[in-house]
Amino acid sequence: MDAIHEGRLTTHVYISVKETTMNTRYALTLCTALVVGGALLTGSASALGQADETGVSRLERAKTITGELVRVEYGEYFVKGQDGKEVRLTTDKTTQMMGQIKKGDRIEAKVNDQNHALSIREAQ
Repeated sequence: MDAIHEGRLTTHVYISVKETTMNTRYALTLCTALVVGGALLTGSASALGQADETGVSRLERAKTITGELVRVEYGEYFVKGQDGKEVRLTTDKTTQMMGQIKKGDRIEAKVNDQNHALSIREAQ
């Protein structure tokens, strides 16, 4: 609504209480979405960093077993080591299998301290 006061044109803007409430809600919703989104991104980046550190340290602590694959039974690989002793390696879906490994192959396995194979590949 326009009005003329002392020779000047003045515009009066009336914002209803309902409009003010709605604008406040939109602003608060936007701020909440930004805060939650930022927290999720920060948490994801942190989790990725921890996964990388854990993976690296796990491989650094791993020992290498080299020998002839004697047999495979229910996800367990039996390897005859260089000293003639047979070693049992457990595997699961996290074990990285590199290539087609079969009985009689000379293999190289990276294992943790419980002889869980982190990776198995044909020895070179």
